[in-house]
Amino acid sequence: MAAVSEQIGWVTKYDNPTKSLSENFYEGMRIGEIWGFETEGYFKTDEEAAAWDQSSVVGYSAKAGDIKFADLDGNKKITKGSNTVDDPGDQKIIGNNLSRYYFTLMGSSEWRGIDFSVFFQGVLKRKIVADNSFYLNHYSSEWSVPQQMNFDYWREDNTDAFFPRARFDGGSAVHEKQTQFLQNAAYIRLKQLQLGYTIPYKYSSKAKITKARLYFNAENLWEYSKLLDGFDPEIAQVNLYPLTRAFSFGVNVTF
Repeated sequence: MAAVSEQIGWVTKYDNPTKSLSENFYEGMRIGEIWGFETEGYFKTDEEAAAWDQSSVVGYSAKAGDIKFADLDGNKKITKGSNTVDDPGDQKIIGNNLSRYYFTLMGSSEWRGIDFSVFFQGVLKRKIVADNSFYLNHYSSEWSVPQQMNFDYWREDNTDAFFPRARFDGGSAVHEKQTQFLQNAAYIRLKQLQLGYTIPYKYSSKAKITKARLYFNAENLWEYSKLLDGFDPEIAQVNLYPLTRAFSFGVNVTF
């Protein structure tokens, strides 16, 4: 058995006449929109960085390995404009964080006393830029402890890294919503697996037992997603406790 559902919505009226992107909503907005910059990668040389004006956004002089934002409006500088829908500067809609196309898959079977059931659950479409940027905080403070994923940062011998060059004053760039850190939060998870075996009556009856069933249950046994390591796909934040895996064994006896 399978089921799929989609959740979408638009804001029809909200007290934001300028359609400021600093507000949570604006009239005509599709709920879940993510506005941000298109990341072109990282500067290859200090000369390339010096010739690219994005100081009004990042607040520091860029160098090789720093984030490079795309000039979408063609004015030779990276800005947020007036930070409104009508004047977003070099920002655009880069994704939507609504979970769309929820689905469930359920199945069960039984054969010669062996019973089996599974329950899968997931989301087919969702994008996120994690609001809690714990996995990026080491760019803002010397007291933040990097995680394992953070060691894939730009340096001369690792120019294809996921993260930019390491710098304590880099938070203003990495914390901007952007395509570089936009993640595919679609996932599938095996929520429940159950296996059982009912001992034939001709054997259990010798012990005065009407029915005896051995079973194994597992919850949150497996999942697949393209999120960075450390993110639970159902929670989509890195510094919260993930859903736990649970296993149980037992026997049901009827006299």
